[in-house]
Amino acid sequence: TDDFHSKRPEGAFCQGRLGCRTTMSSSSVDKLLTTVSRVSLGLGGLAVIPTLCMYDVDGGQRVVMLNMLTGVEDKVRGEGTHFRIPWLMQPKHYNIRTRPMLIQTTTGSKDLQIITIHVRMLFKPSIE
Repeated sequence: TDDFHSKRPEGAFCQGRLGCRTTMSSSSVDKLLTTVSRVSLGLGGLAVIPTLCMYDVDGGQRVVMLNMLTGVEDKVRGEGTHFRIPWLMQPKHYNIRTRPMLIQTTTGSKDLQIITIHVRMLFKPSIE
């Protein structure tokens, strides 16, 4: 065997030599992994909080908030990002864009012929 490696104390570092090994105790590795896992779980938990407390209202939509304690709130929320209390407030999205509705009916004329009338109506709900 090599005299250099046999005289080296356990756990000592060697400088650029092949076959050189360092030893780390398993308890220090366990402590490091435990710390890393706790920090990552904490940061992951903090990253979830904003997604639970915020909601977006897109263009052409309005939101009415359902409060689990007091019922439906009178305020109608428009476009943008809004805050809510998770599990206590539930946003209910409504589409307020103009939509077509096709109404058709059949009727008789004076000369007793059947006529089908089609009416295309554009409507949108009232925002108030």
